[in-house]
Amino acid sequence: MPIRTIARYLMNHPELISKLANSYLFRRAAQMAASAFFRGKGVGSEVITKVTQEMGKKGIDFKDSQKFMEGLQGKAGQYNQNIDNKLRDAVTRIGQVVEEFQKRQMKK
Repeated sequence: MPIRTIARYLMNHPELISKLANSYLFRRAAQMAASAFFRGKGVGSEVITKVTQEMGKKGIDFKDSQKFMEGLQGKAGQYNQNIDNKLRDAVTRIGQVVEEFQKRQMKK
């Protein structure tokens, strides 16, 4: 798997890690990952709060939770797919930077 190969390579080259950590692309990827995490956390709690309030307004008992859970799973699945796509893009960009860095190192 290419991600494992990249991870092993990075673990054995601390100076490369330092250079990449100072690059704009890695900082941006970290920002995107953190943003996705906190947005997901916020959306999840908002959805649960809204659904719980709606269930209370309609007098739905929590024993009817199967429909409730199916609705939550659908929303979570859509959001997770969006996050997965963004993280895949970030990993692809990181791979490209590593390849460019390796090419530059070979030219030296």
